[in-house]
Amino acid sequence: PRRSGRVGRGESETMTITITGFANSPDRGRGLARDMRVRWALEEVGLPYAVRLLTFEAMAQSQHRALNPFAQIPTYQEGDLALFESGAIILHIAEHHGGLDHLVNNTGINPVYGPIVDIDADAARKIMEVNVVATLDWTRAALAAGLSRSVVNIASVAGLGASPGIAF
Repeated sequence: PRRSGRVGRGESETMTITITGFANSPDRGRGLARDMRVRWALEEVGLPYAVRLLTFEAMAQSQHRALNPFAQIPTYQEGDLALFESGAIILHIAEHHGGLDHLVNNTGINPVYGPIVDIDADAARKIMEVNVVATLDWTRAALAAGLSRSVVNIASVAGLGASPGIAF
């Protein structure tokens, strides 16, 4: 698995942890925003943390982009350590803060619309890389980090039937 979320490296493991989340979640509080995964991991290992809520406008500002160049949430700060991408953050928590009991793989993309015969091969490879290979990579990484109990793989409800205009 890639650790693309790493921005800096911290010295202390006892600093206050601060994560970012949406001030007004686009999912209207259903828990689908990526910061929920980080919150669950922190709760699982019993670490206290603070949440800095951001508007979409604040995410575009240079202060936040210094933490996440893609202007997204979540970010994770602990001392001078700054991480972005929920997977990189959760892997850090598992490796440095007491292990990991459960892994929930919940990812999926489909940026392609139209008939399946018109799909570009590179787009199809990207879909498989994210939807299938990443699940395998994260499961292996979690086991290597000491996963002790369970793996839950969640798929999109879009997989239950045909969707007009969507290639896969």
